[in-house]
Amino acid sequence: MDTELVRAWVEGWAVSRGAAPPAERAWGLTTDVGVPGHVTRHVLYRADEELVRDLTATNTAPGTWLKVFAPPETVSARAAPGWSLDVPCFLMSAPLRPAPVTVPDGYRLRTRARGGVVRTVVLAADGALAARGQIAFPAAGAAGISRNRPDGRRERPPRPSRPGGRDRRRAGGGRLRRGGRSGSHPGAA
Repeated sequence: MDTELVRAWVEGWAVSRGAAPPAERAWGLTTDVGVPGHVTRHVLYRADEELVRDLTATNTAPGTWLKVFAPPETVSARAAPGWSLDVPCFLMSAPLRPAPVTVPDGYRLRTRARGGVVRTVVLAADGALAARGQIAFPAAGAAGISRNRPDGRRERPPRPSRPGGRDRRRAGGGRLRRGGRSGSHPGAA
């Protein structure tokens, strides 16, 4: 895994979520998130079997999350008892460039920027939330974070389209959590 890409993503994620700045560790980064169900997040640069076993054996506080760039079944097999696999997620990257944004007929797009974070909301014709997303611009780069449905599922409803702005998947990964329900915290990413 490209450590600079991971570092930029984690820094952007922390800015976007209003979390503490990431702390560098020998094996990756730790961010104090501080919300119910998501107290601390550890992101590993490598999916070393012994490292995953050690971290999951020693980090037993509920609300601790571990992001590992490896197939979910591999991560799950390496975790200590008490940890559960959350939905797989992916670190994606794409060059950023200005592009026109459109939404399907009947939908409305609202965008606002504050504190280095740009947030976008797509509303259906009846005013219900159809999609939302955000991007942060920390010093080290940019990280896009998105939530596509109000219930947190990752299915894609109608959303803004950016011609020529497709993301490409850089690395997939398993995400473990200690305690709580899957998707029970705001800001799973």
